Amino acid sequence: MRVKLLLPACLVAIVAGCVVQPYQGSSTVTARPAPSPSARSSIPAAELTRTSHSAHAVSGKQSIVAISKDQPAADQPDDLMVELTNSQAFVADESNSRVDKYVDRYANNQRYFDRIMERAPLYMPYIAEQLKEKELPLELALLPFIESAYDPFAYSSSGAAGLWQFIPSTADHFGLGRNWWYEGRKDVVTSTAAALEYLDYLYKRFDEDWLLALAAYNGGEGTLSKAIDKNRERGLPVDYWSLDLSPETRAYVPQFLALTKVVADPASHGLNLPVMEREVHFDIVTLNQQIDLQQAAELADIDVDMLYQLNPGFQRRLTPPSGPYEILLPSDAVDGFKMGLKITPEADWLTPTHEYIVQPGDTLSEIAQRYQISVETMARANDLTSSRITDSQILKIPAGRADIDTRQTSLIDQAITYDVVNGDTLWGIARKHHVTVKDIAAWNQLPNSATLKPGQKLIIMAREPKAG
Repeated sequence: MRVKLLLPACLVAIVAGCVVQPYQGSSTVTARPAPSPSARSSIPAAELTRTSHSAHAVSGKQSIVAISKDQPAADQPDDLMVELTNSQAFVADESNSRVDKYVDRYANNQRYFDRIMERAPLYMPYIAEQLKEKELPLELALLPFIESAYDPFAYSSSGAAGLWQFIPSTADHFGLGRNWWYEGRKDVVTSTAAALEYLDYLYKRFDEDWLLALAAYNGGEGTLSKAIDKNRERGLPVDYWSLDLSPETRAYVPQFLALTKVVADPASHGLNLPVMEREVHFDIVTLNQQIDLQQAAELADIDVDMLYQLNPGFQRRLTPPSGPYEILLPSDAVDGFKMGLKITPEADWLTPTHEYIVQPGDTLSEIAQRYQISVETMARANDLTSSRITDSQILKIPAGRADIDTRQTSLIDQAITYDVVNGDTLWGIARKHHVTVKDIAAWNQLPNSATLKPGQKLIIMAREPKAG
């Protein structure tokens, strides 16, 4: 049974009376860097060439029957969930005990689906649109159910983040930038592009077998390759079900297949799933100047929490100081936002939330560096025509920067990226850089007890003695 979705309050303003055009993307990206070719050098170029998966096998007994992206809209269901399950890319008729175990867990678990469906309508239509554009199985839009419960702010104890739960090394491989200002793994647009590219690559890498591709997505392609080689050496089958994998990866694929099975026929599993519109309800706006998301929300006349939900990649709740960059806005708020920008001086795009009294010997560049903002941003926020400042002058610090310890007036806080090596601990790294474990955990949104992995990158506000 399906019931009409009752959207949370933050989504009502988007949906009510709104005619929305699907997001078409943009060629100008700074905060959302495109995956760099050099970062993907280990993936053969030939294997990255896209092909249609509509006639390919999921496994030996399952076939994909995908809805064409060119199918007339009138012939497609208005409900994304129905369209998704009609693709029948993964649902199999035969019973499998490893899948059935998870079917039983999903069945009658209305609370689980209700919780996820509070968030999914904001992101899932976009992901489905991108899957159709790339001719990938539409049911892959269900993967974030398992990965993150459709929460772009989700972090795991292993350091994975975002809707698609990229670990740092894979994020680096696909060019998902991470710094003090921006976390590409949490960016809905950028992380989705990387996830679909990775899944596409894994599908081709593992003989166009989606079950192996999903196992590799969860456990790593190197680990899966070793399991396949081990079975081959022993003369054993090399399909997913025959491989010796970690408990997590052994559970991952059956869990996903169970989810597709339950969603395909919710009524028989004691569930009421909401009708979900297929339209994407946000657009991208490109800006050249830094802006506070609170101010952007006021200019767009929308709730600021909605803007945070659409732009989870901005770590400081304001955009990076250098542009151009992009923000996502509800489609029906774009025109009002652009009009508001035209009548609002750029100096007012950032809301001052802290004041700093200039000390003897201070320079504008040092103060800007201390608060991790550009000199231009500081000058703009204080109506300065030059970098000259005077003792006891009161400077406004733009929004988002008051969280830095201003008591350290004799120190310069400079953000660096630290590469974790074997044997590193948060305590050891904190001691080395004269900061606290709590600091590093907060800067990187990690639990204080996080276990680090070699190659993991950490943002550290390294404190160094002030020159002179």
